Amino acid sequence: MGNSEVLTTAEIRKLNCEKIFAYIYQSRRTSKQTIAQVMGLSMPTVTQNLKVLEHLGLIERNGFYESTGGRKAQMIHCIQDARIAIGAAVLQEGLSLCAVGLCAQIIKEEQHPLPFQNTDRYYREVGRLVTAFAGGLPYPSDRILGIGIAIQGLVSPDGEQVIYGSILQNTGTTRQSFQAHLPFPCRLLHDTDAAAAAEFWHNEELRDAVYLVLNRNLGGALVIGGEIRCGWGIIEHMTLVPGGKPCYCGRLGCAEAYCSANSLRQASGLPFELFFQQLRAGNAKCAALWEDYLRSLAQAVDNIRMLVNCPFMIGGFLQQFMTEEDFRLLTRFVEELTSFPEFPVSFVQGRHGCRASMLGAAICYVDAFLKNIDPVQEPERL
Repeated sequence: MGNSEVLTTAEIRKLNCEKIFAYIYQSRRTSKQTIAQVMGLSMPTVTQNLKVLEHLGLIERNGFYESTGGRKAQMIHCIQDARIAIGAAVLQEGLSLCAVGLCAQIIKEEQHPLPFQNTDRYYREVGRLVTAFAGGLPYPSDRILGIGIAIQGLVSPDGEQVIYGSILQNTGTTRQSFQAHLPFPCRLLHDTDAAAAAEFWHNEELRDAVYLVLNRNLGGALVIGGEIRCGWGIIEHMTLVPGGKPCYCGRLGCAEAYCSANSLRQASGLPFELFFQQLRAGNAKCAALWEDYLRSLAQAVDNIRMLVNCPFMIGGFLQQFMTEEDFRLLTRFVEELTSFPEFPVSFVQGRHGCRASMLGAAICYVDAFLKNIDPVQEPERL
């Protein structure tokens, strides 16, 4: 092994600290003895790192386990609000904000009817609202990791710029447009990527899936091994009906024009709540429109399955209105279309609905923090 591959003492200490905190975080509650046994570390090493993590304000000792014959072992917990991240979802019709702790539990959320405008006045107002939101949290500012901003439009991999934004007409918008008016670091994320991040973060039950977001605009992502592999959300622009309805991208017949919530709204001419009220009351016109919508969604699903055979997660705005019967109908429509009945389609419902984008935007900062616990600021005496 070359010198370049040998870990320094500081690197080993950092690695041990990260591993111990990760174990406490995943366990939610454990003891010093259990950590040493499970991780194969000496008690002095565990003790030293626990003091570091306490000094950083990330863990606490609270309570005791039942005695097994000797001294009772202390319970060690992760402090869920040791650090806070803020998520913002920027949409045509408004701004949604949330604050989350290290376990991605939502501490506070707000919605503001602030229509998007690609102007400095708009960015100043976003900065004012976010600053007021953060100031209303019961935490000092040094606990806030940053602000993830989920925005409609394709975002550069470094989170610095919107590189394609037909919906909001925001192509070219930069992170600095927001950062100039914010007191904390921020990052831009494509709203579909952010939603997928929320739905698949620590989701051990579903690691591979196609994620379809039935928001006012359709979105989608391919997730493999819990990681977004194709998160630029272009599923909505595959041709579903050649020469069909116009799409905002300028082409005809895109899945967006048939499978987005907006497409259903335009077809019915009714507010969503009223449409679904009439649908459930047995209105024949609404039932026909809803069947057409589900058949179009089934066609999109069947097309995607020609390339990827994995479960489909359905999330986003329309999910809140969908029933088990709707999912059974959708499954039946896909089965009627497929050329390969040997491979049954599987649908899973998202966990976060229309909150997913803002939640995922905040999680990007939480995830980065958890992957880089820095034990540099240690207590004077260990």
